[in-house]
Amino acid sequence: MSPKVIAECTTQSWKPSIPLVKTLHTKVYLVFLDQPWRCFILALSIMKEDMRVHFYNHSGCSVSPPFSIQSNPTAFVTILVTVMFGSRLCIGFDPTVNVRPIHHLRVSR
Repeated sequence: MSPKVIAECTTQSWKPSIPLVKTLHTKVYLVFLDQPWRCFILALSIMKEDMRVHFYNHSGCSVSPPFSIQSNPTAFVTILVTVMFGSRLCIGFDPTVNVRPIHHLRVSR
């Protein structure tokens, strides 16, 4: 349904092979299939009290170092505000592509 950003939460500790990371990879792949005009996709992972930002583009993924939500609430709120209220450019939409909904033709009888 046209996701803008992906977020996953778990109580497990961070390992690149945990199911959460594989789930993020799969979801990002599906978003790129559905929205080929995206330059990149942001994903957020929350593990216990730590948060990471995953940056995916068509070449791969990079992951930020973890930061504690408890000890750095400003960074947490800044990320959420940017994702929720930032421009479409901030979350990976290509500004040169204008995507409009498809209006079906009406057939007169």
